[in-house]
Amino acid sequence: MENSNMEKSNLEIQEQWLKWNPSKLPEGNYTVISFTQDLEGTKIILENEKNMVKVFFDGIILLARISTEGIRIQTVGEIQYKKCDDYFFRGWFLYRIENSKLSDWVTEESCGIYDSSELIHICIVTDEDLIDIISTFEPEIEITPI
Repeated sequence: MENSNMEKSNLEIQEQWLKWNPSKLPEGNYTVISFTQDLEGTKIILENEKNMVKVFFDGIILLARISTEGIRIQTVGEIQYKKCDDYFFRGWFLYRIENSKLSDWVTEESCGIYDSSELIHICIVTDEDLIDIISTFEPEIEITPI
């Protein structure tokens, strides 16, 4: 039996993790302060010693996956290996994933209602959490100095 895309490693399917900076985000090590999903949308608030960043999806997202860094060791290791950079995730938290296996999984599970080529996969990576969001639209980002 053939493995689904969710079971294939990042190396096999050529996912591309790109540092994403749509709003001139300041570098730094951030911590997730809150994750809220309600009728207004999905809001993730992060902070470091200098800034608060609000990532807001104004509408219905298709998927949110929140995991601790500890259960994503394989993913983190494979991306660092592909990038030849053990510090790829250090000092940055916002990534856009192209050729996403999670987007492919959404297409598979929705019986093709959603086409992975039209989906946006954003991942927020901190020292403690990885938050994957699959959406049909980009988030709004607000930066506030502390």
